[in-house]
Amino acid sequence: MVVFDTLGESLTLLRRHPKLLAYLAVVVTVTNVLSSGDLLGLSASGQLLLGALSLVVGPAIAVGTAGLVNDTATEDRVSGGAFAASVLQNYLPWVAAIIVIAVVSVVAILVFAIAFQIPLVNVLAALAFLVLALAAALTLQFVDLAIVVDDEGPVEGIKRSYGVATAHLGSVIGYTLLEVVVFIVILIPAVVALLGTGWPESRPSIEPTPGLLAAFAIAILGTVVVQTWRVLFYRRLSDRFGR
Repeated sequence: MVVFDTLGESLTLLRRHPKLLAYLAVVVTVTNVLSSGDLLGLSASGQLLLGALSLVVGPAIAVGTAGLVNDTATEDRVSGGAFAASVLQNYLPWVAAIIVIAVVSVVAILVFAIAFQIPLVNVLAALAFLVLALAAALTLQFVDLAIVVDDEGPVEGIKRSYGVATAHLGSVIGYTLLEVVVFIVILIPAVVALLGTGWPESRPSIEPTPGLLAAFAIAILGTVVVQTWRVLFYRRLSDRFGR
């Protein structure tokens, strides 16, 4: 099955290229820091600034990571320049795609908000909204990969992600469910260790215990595997889908 095959391939790729594992671990750590203003004990203004920085840097990290994994899988070697090259080439198209999706989402929410006010229609509108939201989450989760791997533009990337996902809907559903399970498994130790420090009551003075650091390391390594798996999974589906 393509879901498990590509998961195995991702583990093999990381084992064969420890340099890739190291690069991705650093990137994941940076991403976590950008979203951990509260854990770092920053003030409200500091958290706001870090959040704004995350909005700018986040898309760059996404396309850079995808480009690095894709290049490593294609060339069977790790090139640090692949990360920067992917950011330079794909950052603006990915941001544009995010804006397009956001605008369409806002319009859809406004339409459904109006429908929710109509008696007898509101229940059907709520069900339709949930179905559309779920469908969008499943079919548009690979837009960044369509842009990076298939060299598509913003709108074309959205169409490509939708086409690839709907053509392999069973595999995509299986992948998504397993991805959620994997994330839950790798995050549970970190959450338990964090709560063991007395967080959130103890903030901002969280004690970085060995157990907490080990749990965070597990979460980082697990996230690296998932990010690699995601790229290889999409590559396999995209190859089958054709042009």
